[in-house]
Amino acid sequence: MITDTSALLQKMLENTYAQADMYRRLSVLRQCVEYAVFTETSMSYEEECTLFLSKLDNREDAIAVQAWGDDVFRAFTKKNIGKLMQELQEKVDTLPLLKLYVAVALPEEEVAKIAKWCRAEVRDGMLLDMQVDPQVAGGCAFVWDDTHHDFSFHSRMKAVPGAITQELEKYAKNE
Repeated sequence: MITDTSALLQKMLENTYAQADMYRRLSVLRQCVEYAVFTETSMSYEEECTLFLSKLDNREDAIAVQAWGDDVFRAFTKKNIGKLMQELQEKVDTLPLLKLYVAVALPEEEVAKIAKWCRAEVRDGMLLDMQVDPQVAGGCAFVWDDTHHDFSFHSRMKAVPGAITQELEKYAKNE
């Protein structure tokens, strides 16, 4: 059984990459363990959690929380649910956050790839705050350490006005 909030959070970060997903899944976890702890049946704690998660409409979150495993569920008792959930929330609030602006919404698999790379190359435990902004087509923009970085086609065009026109003129002369 995992009792340390840092170990619990590490387990949760194994399949949760976006800040919005983490907050939503923490809420699902709280509901799940409260249901399991305060429901008086002959089923085991783990069976109660599995039953609760099977009834959720949001299958993606249910599957993710279920994947955290019985050790995560067993960390919670009637006496520590509030305190442990508060500690987890506080730890999540302090995780490094990369606000990433992309032109279109990315599939979960791509978000996972980006987050894994960021965690390996930039900072461990990082969460992404994904924002869709069509203005960043042809690139992306991000905020890291309170600094905005824009690598979109639009920003490059503003940085070098007339560059495309010059290149097209060169091309036209060579034909």
